[in-house]
Amino acid sequence: MADKDKATQLKEAGNLKFKQRSFHEAVKLYCQAEAAAPHEAVYSSNLSAALYELGDYASCLQAICRATNKLTEQEAQSSLSPRLSTRLAKTLSYGVREGKISADLIQSSAVVIEKLSTEGAKPSASDELVTAWKLWDKVDGEMDVVRKGAPDAQIRLSRLPMFKAAALMHQTGS
Repeated sequence: MADKDKATQLKEAGNLKFKQRSFHEAVKLYCQAEAAAPHEAVYSSNLSAALYELGDYASCLQAICRATNKLTEQEAQSSLSPRLSTRLAKTLSYGVREGKISADLIQSSAVVIEKLSTEGAKPSASDELVTAWKLWDKVDGEMDVVRKGAPDAQIRLSRLPMFKAAALMHQTGS
């Protein structure tokens, strides 16, 4: 059996598991499909959907990046790109808020994030897509506020009486 045929069969089996909400099994099948046809974006995309449903946002982000980097021009013009874009915005929002996606992972994915974020600005963008990117913009702004306020917060924390006492005890060896 050709690798492409094998990948298609694995994807179809994965789709069945996905519809049955057996996401762990779907992930396994989509991984096998991606390995059988590593240059096809659809398998990484389907894998990202199953990982998203499992709440594995860091792995989902990585699968979205792989899928985006494999998109052909035709696929980029199809419904696959907006679906990836919506999933990416949601993944970033939920992953950051849950502490499952780090600033470093966001930085290493910046090219894909920038590329897919443009989908939300297109006139054909769905309400879900636009809303997902607005949420990510809000979360991203919150991250900036936290980063900028962290040094002052550390200073205020070190001045709290319980931390002062602990520091003094540590210094005196008591």
